[in-house]
Amino acid sequence: MKPINQALKPSVPGSVQRPLEGEDVGTVALITADGTVILRGREVPEGTLVESPHGRFIGRVTKVFGPVRRPYLSVRPRKPMAPGDLLRLMGQSLSVRGRG
Repeated sequence: MKPINQALKPSVPGSVQRPLEGEDVGTVALITADGTVILRGREVPEGTLVESPHGRFIGRVTKVFGPVRRPYLSVRPRKPMAPGDLLRLMGQSLSVRGRG
C-alpha cells in the first residue's frame, strides 16, 4: 500500500509516461457524427498515434477526459474514414503506433 502522501499526490500535467509501440490504449466506445473516435481505456499523452488491431493508422489522441482511473480518449482520424470502416472499429482495442 502507498503511503498517504504519495496516494494523494496531485497529477502533474505532462507527467503521463509515453506508452510503448504496440501497447493497448483502449477500446472504441463511440463514433461521433463528425468521425471522431472515442476510446475508453488508459491515460496516454495527447498526440499519441493510434492504430487498429490490423496495423492501420487511425489517428492521433487529441483529448483525454473523464475519470482518472479509466479515461476517455478522443482520437481524430488523419483523414475522413468511410462510415463502414468506422463502424468496424466499434468494440475493437486500438494500440499505440510507432513514429513510422
